[in-house]
Amino acid sequence: MKRFKAFLAVFTVVAATLIGLGAPASGHAGGQAERDKKNAEEKTKSVRGTIQLVDNDRVKIKPDGGGEAVVARVGGETKISVAGKEGVLTDLRPGQEVTCVYVTRERVNVCLALMARAAKK
Repeated sequence: MKRFKAFLAVFTVVAATLIGLGAPASGHAGGQAERDKKNAEEKTKSVRGTIQLVDNDRVKIKPDGGGEAVVARVGGETKISVAGKEGVLTDLRPGQEVTCVYVTRERVNVCLALMARAAKK
């Protein structure tokens, strides 16, 4: 659990830095306003719960404590860890407990990091 919390803390700092800093100023008058708008749209969120569905490019997570399931796209930018080790989408199974850190881009949730506990045997 300590590794998981440490990984989540480090990832949150990295994600916030990447999202918050954006590209260097380009000298265009509208550049900062455009970056501010993009950053406002890409606030990181997270959901902790149980995987209901794993598809080719998405996961569906039922949040702990109830509520509507979250569907997030999983792609090349998604960092996946399973039981504290680097993983891939095919390592994930329905029923696993996970935490997904994601942003919403053009009304689509995009998973930046997915941390899963070891699959139940």
